[in-house]
Amino acid sequence: MTSSLTCHTVDPVTKKPDVSERELLALYRSRRHDKTQADARRNKRRGGGDPAAISAILEKVLGKDDVTRRKMDEHRALAGWPTLVGPVVARHSQAERFRGTTLVVRVGDPLWLQQLHFVKRELLTKLQQTFPRLGITEIFFRRG
Repeated sequence: MTSSLTCHTVDPVTKKPDVSERELLALYRSRRHDKTQADARRNKRRGGGDPAAISAILEKVLGKDDVTRRKMDEHRALAGWPTLVGPVVARHSQAERFRGTTLVVRVGDPLWLQQLHFVKRELLTKLQQTFPRLGITEIFFRRG
């Protein structure tokens, strides 16, 4: 839909055509409609629809390989450490990596290292319940 502006007079100061507000609004709506249609056509060419979450796409593409699936689960476990232990403990510790079925956690302070040893069994149980496919058997706390 295209609309043409009709110029009634020319503004003597700006030397531009004097256009009514109604005509400008109609032109704006027409251009917005054209842009919406162009965006819809562009999305249709790209596959369109709602964008899927990247994790769902990765799971679909890479999830068939057991090694890749394990690495993705390990990453989720490492990223989920602060949620699992809470904000206070997370400020003093960080899950670093997996060594086989052992989770290696770096702890910044010797007192926190000792405290985490006291709750090691509870943390291990939580990890095993949250990430059963990883088969976590041990948590190793290291000073760092």
